Amino acid sequence: MSKPLVDLKDLILNGDPEIFRWEDDEIALRAAASNSRLPWNQLSEHELEFFPEVKKDLADTQTYLFIRNKILQLWLQEPNVEMKIEDALQQMPYPYNTTTWLIRRVHAYLIRYGYINYGKYFKLKGITKVKHRVLIIGAGAAGMAAFSQLDSFGFDVQVLEARNRIGGRIHSFENQKTKGCGELGAANIMGFAGNPLSVLARQNSCVLNALSDREVMFDEKGQPLNEHTDRITGDLYVKLMSSASFLSDVKGIGHVGDEALSLESLLQNLLKLVELQQSRTMEKFWETYLEIVGKRMQVIAEQCLLKKTCTILYAKLQRLEQQSPKLDPEEALINDLLARCHRKDISDAVVKLDELQRKMRSIEEKLFNLKQLEAREIVIGKEHRRLMDHYYATLEYATGAPLNKLSLLHWNHDDSHTIKGSHMTVREGFRKILAPLELTKNGQNKIRFNHIVREIKYNDDGCVLIVDVPKTENSQEYERTEFKADAIICTIPIGILKKSVAKENGVPIFTPPLPEQKISAIETIGAGLVNKLFLLFERPFWENQIDHFGYFGSLTKTERSRGEFFSFMVANDSPTLAGLLSGDAANLTTQIAPELLAARAMAVLQKIFGGSTPKEPVAVHVSKWHEDPYAACAFSYLGKEGLPELYDILAEPVTPADEVKEGEPSTTKRVPRLYFAGEHTSRQYPGTVHGAFLTGLREAARIADTFLGQKEFLSDVVPECVTLDSDEEEDEKTKQ
Repeated sequence: MSKPLVDLKDLILNGDPEIFRWEDDEIALRAAASNSRLPWNQLSEHELEFFPEVKKDLADTQTYLFIRNKILQLWLQEPNVEMKIEDALQQMPYPYNTTTWLIRRVHAYLIRYGYINYGKYFKLKGITKVKHRVLIIGAGAAGMAAFSQLDSFGFDVQVLEARNRIGGRIHSFENQKTKGCGELGAANIMGFAGNPLSVLARQNSCVLNALSDREVMFDEKGQPLNEHTDRITGDLYVKLMSSASFLSDVKGIGHVGDEALSLESLLQNLLKLVELQQSRTMEKFWETYLEIVGKRMQVIAEQCLLKKTCTILYAKLQRLEQQSPKLDPEEALINDLLARCHRKDISDAVVKLDELQRKMRSIEEKLFNLKQLEAREIVIGKEHRRLMDHYYATLEYATGAPLNKLSLLHWNHDDSHTIKGSHMTVREGFRKILAPLELTKNGQNKIRFNHIVREIKYNDDGCVLIVDVPKTENSQEYERTEFKADAIICTIPIGILKKSVAKENGVPIFTPPLPEQKISAIETIGAGLVNKLFLLFERPFWENQIDHFGYFGSLTKTERSRGEFFSFMVANDSPTLAGLLSGDAANLTTQIAPELLAARAMAVLQKIFGGSTPKEPVAVHVSKWHEDPYAACAFSYLGKEGLPELYDILAEPVTPADEVKEGEPSTTKRVPRLYFAGEHTSRQYPGTVHGAFLTGLREAARIADTFLGQKEFLSDVVPECVTLDSDEEEDEKTKQ
């Protein structure tokens, strides 16, 4: 097939399916790997665990990579249909098709770990049922991914959802009167190249709209942003963020004494220093600052050494004075001389300490003056500051927390895993991405809505969920019942987990309690918050080509109001605007009545659009994720004391405590019974729907590994299969 004349980079980043149809083209194979979050030219660490033999020889490595990338390409060409092993064998070109055993292993590996045959696809082969039963708590992205995957693996799987719908924090709504719609929670497919949601969108024939990279900006008076102000402030923001990254990532500055620094504290100090030192280069200024800090650290080190010396000398002096009465005259004389020397050394040390103390006061004064000097208003004016606050508010929306709560060292730890490509909205509503996963592969619905989990019990024999269920369909009365399983996947959001470990009422409890390390991680990870105010109108009064626009005025003249309606999104091509609320302003949806909040938003819109703005909206909707009884947050974030490793700890399955039963050998191997999924368990993609979905695939694979084993793709096990005569020699070499 000839290649069309298009921008290859855009084609790959935006996940155009056409690229996967370039037969036997290296670009197609590379694209298939990158769209599966795998390096195209080497094995991932996880792959090396199962295929260690292929790295011993370059030819074996290249053979493996071609087979893997080719299978991925075949799947991505047509993800609506099961990618069978027969298809892989038939379409694998010569000479790679001679390595039948390796093809089978790679195919089984890619299925198990969610690289192919995931989502809603047509199952060509029957499902081999297994005896194990799995319960999933929550029908969000993670729960639905695990449900669909485990069902395809043959498990008896059931989802218990407290709400009356799937999606969790994906919540699409539609107003029947205005036909306006919107996303109260997650709204976008964040990047396309390597995003599993892009595959789901293709499987479900979703209509996607790419968001513009350029946000139209309006100032406090409703006027378009001045180009000069935009350039000056934009450049300054980039420099501030670069400096913050340099100091935290390169210099490792993250604490002052024992106190962890927040991102905001450093940005504020950096901004003051920039304003103060406009006539100097940033490099010269930081040389001065670090020089003073270095002197301070040197003084502290000298003080510690002198204090330690004084302590040692004083102890020696006391011993000499105690020994003196017991000594003969000659020894007493020597003892007295030593005592005089020690007193002299102590006296000199005290004098030196006084000098160091004066020096320290001088250094502290210099540092204090650096931080306290006021900025020169001539250089950076109020408009620049307001625009900078808009940038900060945008960052707070992306991270889910006020900047003063974010870890300076680790707030952007997942940047290297950001999925590239355009951000997309789903015209029919984000819920459509997950909706087809409600049914099992044979058409059964095993999702139980309005099932509220109260207690999660687990031991060596299995798991039991204590659940409140409606007495009858659509009933408001509940009765308590039990659900039993071999394993449980818990997708409960971090906000509810925090309430659980704090032993608050009305949330699920764990019996026995979770391990201390996991409890500590739950307590430390932040429960982030963003909210939206939806204004529904009879018809649009903004330009059709606008899908979002920003406002950097000030509603209350306080720094903490910067996140109040800093941006507006056009909701799914409908006459609806979503005003975004981030940082401290995200709490306004419960502090202010919706009508008053809407009036404040309308005041902003009237400044921007003038007389074309309606007096009031037809209807108003608000999100209140911090008060949601089944979420208690929008998504997770790393606070000042947080470490990226906490996400790994939250993802670890829990094995019942190692207590030997009567009559049971002490060497009996226990298996994990309690598994965890959700965006708060994804170190690479926290706070995202695709991150949550991938954790569902991850835990489904982990459960399959535990209960079904890994013999299909382990290097030391030859699967029972028919091989061609021509394969025997190659297979013997592989085994050796």
